[in-house]
Amino acid sequence: MPMNPRPPCACRSRFYYYGAAMACAAAGCWIAFRDPAPANPFSIETSGEIVVRRERGDRTTEESPEPEFLRAMEQADRSVNPDDRDAARMNALIAWSERDARAAFLYAFGRRPTPSITYQRDVLFQRWAAADFEGAEDFTDRLPAGDARETLLGLLAMEALRIDPGQAAAIAMGHMSPGESQTEAVISIVHQWAIKDHAAASAWVAGFPTGDLLERAEREIAGAVQAVVTEKEQK
Repeated sequence: MPMNPRPPCACRSRFYYYGAAMACAAAGCWIAFRDPAPANPFSIETSGEIVVRRERGDRTTEESPEPEFLRAMEQADRSVNPDDRDAARMNALIAWSERDARAAFLYAFGRRPTPSITYQRDVLFQRWAAADFEGAEDFTDRLPAGDARETLLGLLAMEALRIDPGQAAAIAMGHMSPGESQTEAVISIVHQWAIKDHAAASAWVAGFPTGDLLERAEREIAGAVQAVVTEKEQK
């Protein structure tokens, strides 16, 4: 789906904070979590070599990460301080994602979920979606139902929101299942869309079924419009 670049927007839900965290990690700072170094079902370790399995249609190919990544991960694993170790791993993954965002994401995605690994996964997914939206979308569509799919769909919607709120709305309401992730994604879209185009956001929300989501979205529109009015009055 064609997408024309526009400046990124700020969203107030946890999906916004994932985006902020991604920028923070890219800048070299880190939100520390503690976790072990679990096995990675997307990788195999043979004589120190990590091989990432990459799907290509009906076939599967294997691609080895660059030596710089392997050295960085080995150095990270030697860190005694858990926070330093996590930060070094994140920096290595960010560096890898600059060369191959998909492979770096798959590496993190295949690891057993812990707070820091989930954070790494989400940051790397956003970087992949920014570089190859259609590829990230196709991957997410093929995931089985569950929390990981819902979270990644929400992040995909936030990436689409930067360029096309209508596309973001279609992802949130057409692909996500009812629940917390969908609600947060919808409210973020409503807020940003209402600031840019109150009429379009209102028209979208008007189609929501009666219930808590509709009421919350209507309040969000009213609040966004009032914020715009207040900002203009203060200028």
